[in-house]
Amino acid sequence: MKQYHLPLTALLLISPVAMADEPIKRHGVISADQPNIQVEGGFTATYQQTNDDRIHNEGTGSFDLLAALPNESGHWSIYIEGNLSPREKGISTMLSEANADAGSALDRDGKGRLQVSELHYSSKLGKNYLTLGLINPSCTLDASDVANDETSQFIGASFVNNPSIAFPGYALGACFHYEEATNRPGLNILLTSSHGLADNPNTSYSELVDLGAEGKGAFIVAELYWTTASSRWHIGIWSNSAHHAYLDDSGQTGNNQGAYLSTDHFFGQTKLNLRIGAANDEISTAARFIALTQETPLFGQTLGLGLAKTGVSDKAKTESGADMADSQQAEAYVRFELESNWHLTPSVQWIQNSGFDDSATHYAREISIYSLRSSYTF
Repeated sequence: MKQYHLPLTALLLISPVAMADEPIKRHGVISADQPNIQVEGGFTATYQQTNDDRIHNEGTGSFDLLAALPNESGHWSIYIEGNLSPREKGISTMLSEANADAGSALDRDGKGRLQVSELHYSSKLGKNYLTLGLINPSCTLDASDVANDETSQFIGASFVNNPSIAFPGYALGACFHYEEATNRPGLNILLTSSHGLADNPNTSYSELVDLGAEGKGAFIVAELYWTTASSRWHIGIWSNSAHHAYLDDSGQTGNNQGAYLSTDHFFGQTKLNLRIGAANDEISTAARFIALTQETPLFGQTLGLGLAKTGVSDKAKTESGADMADSQQAEAYVRFELESNWHLTPSVQWIQNSGFDDSATHYAREISIYSLRSSYTF
């Protein structure tokens, strides 16, 4: 497994995947083979400004601390994170796609806080793993070596995980990792509550453990993955059985479900990723998704380029009853490695129809965002 000392906002889980055969960059350098407790941490600070005067420029910050205690049968993991409070009418509040590093640790009033986001035990089953506890579903699935870490790669949310997948946040559940072999693919199976910590109204731990509350259900994923000499593939199907209201205002509720693909391809030092997804367009506003990203060396630094389109369901309407429009996002960044544990990353984004809104009521139909991100790890 290739090792990286990377920022840790997305380093949410020492997952079975990270410690098996998957070189997922976002998981950092903690190894299951070390017998002693291991600790990593990081700080990320980002300043963003936009060309729309109705949206305030904003500085955001995050802190991450991950500890692991391996033993003969597996390892315990705990992940603690914190966020600064977002600015009122700031970029991260008004444009949900613009900053995937902001807002992952907020209280019921939308203020930043320090929280235990994950606490779980991973048990060895031969070369396989079973993880139980408070976990982050999106960290083990829909993986990519190109676009998966908002603190060192793309900061736009469309380039971190597939928005057509109805991932809960930090949720109670289990993940089984079956390691791939020469003649067969690997398998990830995940079962969690449909509601994670941030999905509940009060973002409280008491709500988190109340699995039988009205409207709650289960989030289930089965994902096959395999590698070749020049590529890596992840193909999955998922279902979220929470009570989702139909978009046609019929008053009916039903399950959301879908399928996805994430595949990396390597051409020398250049890496490409393709993501595709589809969800139930009777329920999911984000009904279709496609994104293409690239990471390549540039004069000793790293250049990233990405383009994504999220297709809106034909049945989705605005509050005024108007049709919504497909959303598109592009991003380019250059990551400068100032030291082995300090990166500086300027980037520019272009977003069309943020939140599927093309009315230009709250912000322009097309918006440019300029970012400067500094990331330090220890």
